[in-house]
Parts: sequence; structure tokens; C-alpha cells
Amino acid sequence: MNFRFLAPVAGMAFLLSACNQAPNEPSAPEPSLIGPTWILRSVHFGSSSVTVTPTHYTLHFTDSGIVHAQVSCHEISAPYEATASTVKVTGGFIIDRMLCEEDAFTDEMLEILDSTAVPYSIQDSTLCASVEGRKACFRAH
Repeated sequence: MNFRFLAPVAGMAFLLSACNQAPNEPSAPEPSLIGPTWILRSVHFGSSSVTVTPTHYTLHFTDSGIVHAQVSCHEISAPYEATASTVKVTGGFIIDRMLCEEDAFTDEMLEILDSTAVPYSIQDSTLCASVEGRKACFRAH
């Protein structure tokens, strides 16, 4: 048997197998709407924006169909339905009605939550939702 031709064949096989290997570890998948706590990062109303204390505004969508929200000092829960691109509160809010100092965004946040189906997108671990010229973006935590 002539072994001289086996070396080039083995070399070609090695090179071809290297081309078929999977790329380096894939990047982490985007977080799902359900699961993480979403912390408010930015709010825009048309061309203006509002500064808020981010930890006072959070969303947490559970797999049991309940969204929990921190809105200023209020804790809110409500049933919701979600698709890959919209989310809608489907029932009444349960709100604690704490007496607290309201800030500029409390009413806006409640209106966004109480809207019809709200379009949203998730990119780079950021959830952005838009309603009638208002846009709020949250970061997964």
C-alpha cells in the first residue's frame, strides 16, 4: 500500500473539517419579555424627555400572566396577554394607592400600562414600548 498519498488526503480532510466546525460560542440570546425585572432607563414624549428615578419604575412579567409594576411608590399588578410584538393589560389594576409624592411620569406610566395592545421590541437587553408618541425603554435586570 502506498502511504504517500494518505498525507495530502488527511491534510485536506483536516482543513475541510475545520471549515464545518461551529463558530465560537454564540452570543447570549435576548432576554424574553417574561422573567427579568425591567428597569426604566428613558422616557420620551415626542421630542422631549423626562428624567425619573429608574428604580422607581420597573416591570416584571410573570409566566402566569401577571405583570407587576413599580410606579413611583405604587406597587401595581394586573393580568396581561403578550405576543411576540405587543403586550396588553387585560384586566383591572390592583394598586396599593400609597400616599406618596407623585412625579411627572406616574400618570404617564399608568396610561401606558392601561393602553390597548402596546407594541414593544427587545434589542440589546432593552425593552422599548411606544404608545401615541410616547416611548419608554427599560433594561433587563
